[in-house]
Amino acid sequence: MRKKFKKLLAGILLSVSLFLFAGCSATLEPNSENPLQGQWKDTYGLTEYSFLDDQNLILTTYGFVDFPGTYVLNENGTIEIRYSVLGKEQINTYHFSFNGDRFFLDKNEFVREM
Repeated sequence: MRKKFKKLLAGILLSVSLFLFAGCSATLEPNSENPLQGQWKDTYGLTEYSFLDDQNLILTTYGFVDFPGTYVLNENGTIEIRYSVLGKEQINTYHFSFNGDRFFLDKNEFVREM
């Protein structure tokens, strides 16, 4: 009986893991109305921004730590990014620009993930 329970538990855990992996691997396609929308990874592979269409974002660091937040594009060519780390709100303002499939926050370069 104990062996059956272990096999059942292992099967459930495997199913849940595969479900979560499939959900996390989806990429956001470029949007012509908002070219910022999508996933952008820095050239060092340490930071990834997933800009959503509703001014929400997910900041991922080191490939596995997610920080939900928001962003606002300002008319002066800056972007304000807000997120919380351990309950403390972080507010960063950057100049942003595009160059082909490259996106820049100040001098930090990001490449669109497809």
